[in-house]
Amino acid sequence: MFRQPIAAIAALIVFTTSPGFTDTAAPGERSAQYVAFPKGYDMPAGFDYSDGKNPSDADWAAGEARLLEFLEKRNFPELRKHAWQIFAGMTSPTEGGYAVWESWFTADEVYAGPAKAPAATLSDRRAGIHGARQFGFGLTGAPEPNPGESVAANVMFNMPVRDHVWTNALFKPGTLKEINDGFNANNTPLLDRSIPQFPRDAIALKTIWSVVASEGLTILPVWDGELDQPEVKVSPPYPADVWPRCVAVTPDPEIKETTHPVTCNRQPVDAQVIGLDSFYHFRITEAELDAVNKALGPNHKDGTPETIKVGDYAILLGMHFTTREIPNWVWATAWWHDRPDQPPFGADRPDNVIGVWRNYMMNSGYSRDVPLAVDGGPATVWNPYIEGKYPNGMRSNCMSCHVRAVYPRLDPVIEGFDMCGALPVLRGEGSLPLDSPALGSRTRLEFLWSILLDTRAEHEDMCGDS
Repeated sequence: MFRQPIAAIAALIVFTTSPGFTDTAAPGERSAQYVAFPKGYDMPAGFDYSDGKNPSDADWAAGEARLLEFLEKRNFPELRKHAWQIFAGMTSPTEGGYAVWESWFTADEVYAGPAKAPAATLSDRRAGIHGARQFGFGLTGAPEPNPGESVAANVMFNMPVRDHVWTNALFKPGTLKEINDGFNANNTPLLDRSIPQFPRDAIALKTIWSVVASEGLTILPVWDGELDQPEVKVSPPYPADVWPRCVAVTPDPEIKETTHPVTCNRQPVDAQVIGLDSFYHFRITEAELDAVNKALGPNHKDGTPETIKVGDYAILLGMHFTTREIPNWVWATAWWHDRPDQPPFGADRPDNVIGVWRNYMMNSGYSRDVPLAVDGGPATVWNPYIEGKYPNGMRSNCMSCHVRAVYPRLDPVIEGFDMCGALPVLRGEGSLPLDSPALGSRTRLEFLWSILLDTRAEHEDMCGDS
């Protein structure tokens, strides 16, 4: 995003939205009290909450069976409906007006263990924003922060995840080595080499943020389609700073013009003017400022204001979210769009997705293989703001990446192109079968990279290597 001075433009019309859950009134003082995933949003799948009862273990097992039956029958519309309901439940408003998921626990809170005092306010949680890990790895594989990026991330977990991590001491350096050494000593069968399974109501998400200036226009590139070329063997990187279309975002409700000439990724365009209230957002206070600046680093490339200050706004560009309802987890990703009702990612949005959340598209995945991607290969599920800048990023799949979260980390497939064994992008069950000999001396981490990356001892590098 790039900033345009307000003095240079006439009155503009902001993008009209339904009432949203934006946080503008003393957000730093709002309590961070935990709010559970609400009832009535198809979790567990097919469960009827009308009698007021809570689901039993048998109900969760029935929900798993229902989703796996949909998958076996290739009933992808029903599977998308379920993913939309998860999204609707997570983004529903709390009494404080913010989304349910913002009351959940950051990775910092979870992996600090129970001895650390929990966050007291939303600002405490938002101060957990950091540089997006994917963006900290280039072709060299070096895990240093990558300065000049325009997105920041925050990883969040609901209470079932937190409690499972704490109960099984998965927050402690050394636990993974102890588990893996035990498997080796006992000749544990390959398919049993896993940390204890998370409960079926476990939910994890990764949010992606950028910044809009408190005055003037901030230029935001918008992703407009699949753009994959089936005939190309490796899909090229497609980062936001080469996308051909942009919108101009303003927090000023007095601006009345619908379009304005701007520079979009070095090209002159007439950009639609969009109001800040079409995004889920919060106003940056002193409590979050340092974290946001550190996350984005200097010399922002894709559009954040040159200088981020108190009073600017953090906007949610998108999120990955995953639930443990099936053994391989349910995977989905959402991203903001100014034309959010277009197929195939927005036309089926249900009515109970409300407020600003109706401006987000969604894709979901329940398999590493199906449905087939546009190139005829295994399934893809990816977010343009997260994976788009990678070679083959447009052919990536959340599940195929996260299945590679193991301890000790996998050996690099290509030297210098690594990210703790996650790169290069691979797809399909065949890319790493669960009975692969490569897993014979390792422990699967239940698809959660954070268990590898956030539990390392001080003498270990980011990937848990001594």
